Amino acid sequence: MPPVTGVLSLLPCIVLLAAACASPAHAAEASAQQPGVVLQMEGEPKPTAPYAPWDIVKAGKVHQKATGYEGTYTWWPDLPQTIGPEGFDLQLKVDANATSQQQLATGIGIIGGVDFVKSATDNTPAITKIAAYSAGAVDSKSFSVHIKPQKDYKLGQEVKLEIGPSYGPSVTYTYKVVSIGPGGPSSAGPPSGAGPTPTGTSAGGPGSTGPGTTTATASQLLAKLKTCTQISKGRYAINAEAKRTVPVCGGVTGAIFFTADMDVDCDGVVTAHCNEKTDRNFQPRTALEPGGKPLNAETTRYVVIPKNSSIFNFGKNDIRLGTVVAIIYKGVLTYAVVGDIGPKAIIGEASYATAQALGINPDPKNGGVESGVTYIVFKGTRVANPGSNDSIDTAGQAAAMKFLHDN
Repeated sequence: MPPVTGVLSLLPCIVLLAAACASPAHAAEASAQQPGVVLQMEGEPKPTAPYAPWDIVKAGKVHQKATGYEGTYTWWPDLPQTIGPEGFDLQLKVDANATSQQQLATGIGIIGGVDFVKSATDNTPAITKIAAYSAGAVDSKSFSVHIKPQKDYKLGQEVKLEIGPSYGPSVTYTYKVVSIGPGGPSSAGPPSGAGPTPTGTSAGGPGSTGPGTTTATASQLLAKLKTCTQISKGRYAINAEAKRTVPVCGGVTGAIFFTADMDVDCDGVVTAHCNEKTDRNFQPRTALEPGGKPLNAETTRYVVIPKNSSIFNFGKNDIRLGTVVAIIYKGVLTYAVVGDIGPKAIIGEASYATAQALGINPDPKNGGVESGVTYIVFKGTRVANPGSNDSIDTAGQAAAMKFLHDN
């Protein structure tokens, strides 16, 4: 089995992310677009360095090839240097090709800090992703989308667009808002979409109020979780000796959530703080291994979820390795990727880096906290580059803003 298909159930897709998240409301309001909104590209598109099996990473194309399978991801025309209020059309295509002895489940999709509509004259929200599957025959899928600027940017705001496979390299496009038109926000202060949410954003962080906000806060997210509607058939324990008291909660659109402890997980790459000497339960592997390499618990924010069981089936709720999670502790918010799988009856575990970002003692021997950590797991989301905290932040902020809009 090739590395990319080691997590076939994840349905990896190519995702266009942005430092600011779009919402259906923005698409619905596209007809009310303020005149004169203009985004100007800054510099050249920036591809990350290729690594096996990814041999091509450039503007307009990403390609992977290994024994028994090949995937090609293309988008055209070239993203324009200037995006005016009228917007532009973008075509996206995925070609999956695997032998009958192998299989490749993949796809192409798009999210970001702009409006996605069907055409220049039809402001109906457009589809934003499509899947392809190959096991002996080529499967090609494509779709088009019309892209317009949103209406509530600030002058000077930076908007980053990232295109790349869910578990691979990416291409980043950076735009700056150079015109907002009459009646638009006049502030040229700190742009609300100037990049991924900083690690450990407090409840009162920037962008906490008002339409067009591109930064979710801990208080905004917690306000949507006032009632736990238990959707798990049973409850989880926070450790092997504890009683099962933690339910998985639903009752909200696009996510599940639970409040538990946080044990510190050091599994993955051997580092100064995460190794067999510092953690007696250390394992040099993680369930999610992008590019065939384990995650680095000391530097990468990831969460451990329990195995699917009769208590709760995360997979059936579109939650898998690579899904993005918002985590809140004492008013501090950070984002992480689902990166490892734990015992089927125990919940509440995250990497050294995640604990550190929340101000929790990250020592694997005596760190962590016994309660008060809220985990919001966003269904159907994927982090473009699970080993990158910037990519995790981008996906997390996009998912959080959509969650706030939908609930």
